[in-house]
Amino acid sequence: MKNQGNKLSKVLSSSPKGDFKVKKYLLIAVLLTALLFAGCQKTDETITKEPPSSVNSNGQQVDERLSTEVPAEWSKVVIAYEKEGCIMLAKGDNQPQALTEGPGDTNPRFSPDGNMILFERHPGGPDYWLTSYDLWVVHEDGSSMRPLATQETLRTLAGYSEGEGPAQLLAADVSWIENGAKIAFRTRYIVEIHEGYYDDLWLADLVTGEITNLLPDGMGGNYAFSPDGTKLLVADHESVSIMEAEGTNRQLLISFPRIYSYESLYNPLPLWSPDSSYALVAIPFEDAFTEEQSAETASEPENATIWKIYLDGQVEELLKIFWPGMEDFHNGQLFSPDKHYLLNATKQDDTFISQIVSLKGEVGNTFEQTTRILGWSTDSSKLIALTDGLVLVDTGGPQKPIEFLEDDIYWYALVKWVSPSSFLIRAEESANLYLADINGRVKLIDSGVCNEWFSGQFDFLLLD
Repeated sequence: MKNQGNKLSKVLSSSPKGDFKVKKYLLIAVLLTALLFAGCQKTDETITKEPPSSVNSNGQQVDERLSTEVPAEWSKVVIAYEKEGCIMLAKGDNQPQALTEGPGDTNPRFSPDGNMILFERHPGGPDYWLTSYDLWVVHEDGSSMRPLATQETLRTLAGYSEGEGPAQLLAADVSWIENGAKIAFRTRYIVEIHEGYYDDLWLADLVTGEITNLLPDGMGGNYAFSPDGTKLLVADHESVSIMEAEGTNRQLLISFPRIYSYESLYNPLPLWSPDSSYALVAIPFEDAFTEEQSAETASEPENATIWKIYLDGQVEELLKIFWPGMEDFHNGQLFSPDKHYLLNATKQDDTFISQIVSLKGEVGNTFEQTTRILGWSTDSSKLIALTDGLVLVDTGGPQKPIEFLEDDIYWYALVKWVSPSSFLIRAEESANLYLADINGRVKLIDSGVCNEWFSGQFDFLLLD
């Protein structure tokens, strides 16, 4: 099945500093920002579907889906999310409060220790589809807010004089490393109506503010630091390499031909196991995303090889799989968080079904063919998938529909599991943010958070 989430066509071109992916999106972006600008301004204009409700004894409207009794662990959940150009913070049972004043703050990410929140500040405010952004950081209590990686700084470090290079140079693919002491990022550029990514890698020190180049353009790509901080994996359009976390002793591990995924070049995404003993990476076949290898036409499809990379650089080919959702290759949902399971699709009586399989290829469970994986539970025992509706799948048991939000969840819903039984979910239809659990209990965190085209990202912290 073709990935329905690939909304924008992509073409290849040449950048000022090497090959890159390019998107032609100007017309689409203008239309989207014009249509959706108002959707991020007022909460009551964002909600497009009224939830099922009743009237309580005080004459107040009550959403019948919301629970009056909720798990005790929910009082320990701290949630950072974006709304109307500000970063909001919701702590336990307290009312959400604005942590920043905007006008275009988005994509919050907690540091590993929970003390800091990284976010993007778009000077253009909510209409930021066509504008640039700088990386900012703020303490969880709202203090010490400051810029960390601005466009001006990045252009200076890249050696561009005024009027040279791309019009915009941004920090992208950002991750916390060294337990929150630093962040790592690649640079993203915009040249006229095209945008793409350099294959570089930069580090920013949270204490000193110093930004250093770890890997020059052409030496980076999708990257993954091992959790123990000793190794670095890098995947570009043709290879996967391992090196010391300092960027030294580079070793080529896997080579493959360039793979075009719906007109753009594919970069594999290596992912480490929590104990750093190994990493997994899926390398699609050269023709994996062509019409001939789609789920509808391939007789006995296989479209990717799963590789296991050990901390010492040894490589093992595990198995070959078929998975129709290209988006799950890109976002890492192909593998469970503990890296013990992965997804596969197989044909059964002329119908494709999805499978959860072990690294040895043993099938743990099967479920209806899915169009998208929304998220695995923190203990890797369950996942939420989008099929004809939203379903909860147990790695060793039956699937069951998630009915309590079915009228509000569509393709662009976002899910993050808080624990083995509870998860945050941002609905698409209403743009509401909920905290829910597998037993059907639901709590509304906030309504009218920005819709998918304006990111609508959120992050959480679970207090001890």
